[in-house]
Amino acid sequence: MTRFVTKTAWGVMTAQQDEDAEPYLWTACHDQLSYEEPTTPSNPPELEEGESYRFLTYWDFLKKAYPEIKDEVTGEKDHMRETIRASLLEKFATKDGPGHCFMKEHRKLL
Repeated sequence: MTRFVTKTAWGVMTAQQDEDAEPYLWTACHDQLSYEEPTTPSNPPELEEGESYRFLTYWDFLKKAYPEIKDEVTGEKDHMRETIRASLLEKFATKDGPGHCFMKEHRKLL
């Protein structure tokens, strides 16, 4: 069920300015789950003049921020990268996760 929620939760991806933080951050900006990209976000991000944003689901964020890497010789997936992605998926709809606003929906689907 976590995959379903992450494939239908819309937000924006930004690069972190802090060198010690993860390189990318996803922020929910629409409070309803949907397979289709919302035309108007319910919680649009605050932008500086001239800035723009692009919606993407949390699932797409994971694929862009932590792409699957395979060993050129063996063809095996990078296990460290897979562990990071699995951990982020597990924490998505938790109290401190980026999808905390979808905890109720996630619990109902379980």
